[in-house]
Amino acid sequence: MSPPISMGSDGYYHPSTEAELAALVRWAHDTNRQVRVRGSTHTFPHRAIFTDRDPGKVRLEINIMLDRYRAVRWVDEVQGIVEVEAGCNLSINPYDPTGTSTVKNGLLYQLQQKGWALSDLGGISHQTVSGFLATGSSGGSLKFGIDENILKLRLIDGTGQIHEVSRDQDPDLFHAAGVSMGLLGVISSVTFQCVPTYNIKGSESTTTTHDCEIDLFGPGTDDKPSFEQFLRETDYSRLMWWPQRGLDRMVVWKARRIPASPGFVPKPYEEMGRYPEGSEVLAGLLLSILGNLDDLRLLPQKVEPIFSQLDATLLEDIEKMGFEPRVAEALSTVVAALLEAGVDGLLEFPGIELAGRLLKEALPSIVPVIYKEFVPLDGEKQPPGPQEFCDYWWTGLPMDNGMDDILMPTWFTEIWIPVSKTQAVMTTLRDFFAAGGLKATGTYSFELYGTKASPFWMSASSDGEPVVRVDVFWFGYNAGDPAIDFYPQFWELLKPFGFKLHWGKFLPNDPPPAKVWSKYLAKQFKRWNDFMALRARLDPKNIFLTAYWREHLGLEDAMPKRPIPAPLPKPDPFATEAWASAERAVTLYSWLILVAVVYGLLAAHIPFLIGHPWTTCKPYADPLGCVITFHFWEVPIVLYQIAFAVYGLRGLKAHAARYASLVAFTAALLAIFALFEVLLILDSFQRGAPAWEIAALFSVATMLMAGVALGLYTRLKLASALSPKR
Repeated sequence: MSPPISMGSDGYYHPSTEAELAALVRWAHDTNRQVRVRGSTHTFPHRAIFTDRDPGKVRLEINIMLDRYRAVRWVDEVQGIVEVEAGCNLSINPYDPTGTSTVKNGLLYQLQQKGWALSDLGGISHQTVSGFLATGSSGGSLKFGIDENILKLRLIDGTGQIHEVSRDQDPDLFHAAGVSMGLLGVISSVTFQCVPTYNIKGSESTTTTHDCEIDLFGPGTDDKPSFEQFLRETDYSRLMWWPQRGLDRMVVWKARRIPASPGFVPKPYEEMGRYPEGSEVLAGLLLSILGNLDDLRLLPQKVEPIFSQLDATLLEDIEKMGFEPRVAEALSTVVAALLEAGVDGLLEFPGIELAGRLLKEALPSIVPVIYKEFVPLDGEKQPPGPQEFCDYWWTGLPMDNGMDDILMPTWFTEIWIPVSKTQAVMTTLRDFFAAGGLKATGTYSFELYGTKASPFWMSASSDGEPVVRVDVFWFGYNAGDPAIDFYPQFWELLKPFGFKLHWGKFLPNDPPPAKVWSKYLAKQFKRWNDFMALRARLDPKNIFLTAYWREHLGLEDAMPKRPIPAPLPKPDPFATEAWASAERAVTLYSWLILVAVVYGLLAAHIPFLIGHPWTTCKPYADPLGCVITFHFWEVPIVLYQIAFAVYGLRGLKAHAARYASLVAFTAALLAIFALFEVLLILDSFQRGAPAWEIAALFSVATMLMAGVALGLYTRLKLASALSPKR
């Protein structure tokens, strides 16, 4: 039986209508295929998103991307009722593989244009509407929640049948489907009841825990509210706790609603200062180094994604400094190349492994000293004091949108605990950090905020009580597996508080036969068994149930189990004409550099050996010093060119992105060298130097300019190969 639509070259099916989406599900049901729908892939780990084999690996599994299914339709513009197709992003997703997500086709922009809003948002707005809801995501507020905006859902169950549900129409299915991890079916569309648009005004302060405006560990005083009271009384809030011994920082972000008004001028929140891209690069490299001290030689491979976009990242900050576009582009290329070469060169030093081990032993003393530069107290900031901001709701509430997921990949497990237990949770964490040191705190921060109670059965804030959320951060380029190496100590520590977990973040590994964690979680959700029964009825062939969800929901016995099919032959990403052309250009460029180096060395030294030395240094009082000066600056450049040429000949596939970032730097270096040769030619004319000397200088300058031209050509070829047209 043929699929109702063809699979794309990226391994995904791309339906453009609800009918096509339902037809894919029916086809999966009729042919016993596993099916999953991806959103913005903000869920961790990613195997929670996809089928048991990644998209395109096997033809027996169906992975769906809804990039062609993101329309926004006004049901009643006067009353603020809008229907949104499931693939619509809240706002622009900068990591959208199709490149079709924009601010203007995002839901939030379209609501704002009509004078409407949602009650709350999460820390980012990259997600698709359906992905945000299906994982139980929400923002930091005990007063407002996006759940209260949801009027209706359209759900395609495991047989392909479409259900339209609301609080009044099939309320059980509505409350089960609102947070269902894609296990009841595919959310096709969501109908929202919006609220009138509003703005926000707030501040962010950085203090020690003792000087914090909140009584973080106590019941509250006349001057300081307890943490629970603060969460209940503040419209929107988020705390970042850096509990490392000797650092002890608490960053309090808070905001309140203010009326939307004509002529409003926003002053956006700046999470990483005026130059966030450069700050994120430095912070990302620092955290990467600290997270890989056991084997620093693995670091270049870990941080390859950072260097692959370093030029463009730094360009944004340099342009803000007022440089002309061409100058800014050249500077960003040079700085990126120097930074990458510096990291690579440092890690090649003998004894780097010993240095890593020594640094790891000294980490408890090093971390607070370094981190104080990145997390200064209010009194140390320029200008001093808390940061004040005001913004529109849709751009201000997602306060983490400025964080780059490539430069600063942040993974976490998110532990939701009844807000009435806030004080006990905070004192438990404080004492745990004090006793455990860096092993307990790690080298990253912890996020704390609250969430309003949700009516949806499987929401981590279900069952009637709002929650305090503890996000345990892990830097994505660290060595190791956080679900094994870091998170378990917090799951065990906070287990007595009866927590639930955010379904879109890391969950505990839960192998059979003990099934400790699925049994624990089942006890925390009052409607757990009702949800599981409904899941079995709506998905009778378990087409949505992957190995990941079998494990974490304790459903290993759910039938049928599909054997993992043999993977399709893995396509060779380098088997394209673009790559072949790029490799030819790199090979030619590398050999030209080596030939030019040999020619330059011969031209510089043979005249001396045959008794006709160069006259360039004769006019100087100290000719020997002149010769030494020439060698002082030329020799490092020549050695670099040799190393670069050998690097290119070693095999482009192993280091294509890094090589591409160095090409422009090398071409710039050759251009500077060529300019120097031109100046020598002009000087030679003025001095009446021998004709052979002028000819030799002219030939060297010509080869250098050819190197510049071929370098730029090679850069273009690599750019084409690294960014193939879709």
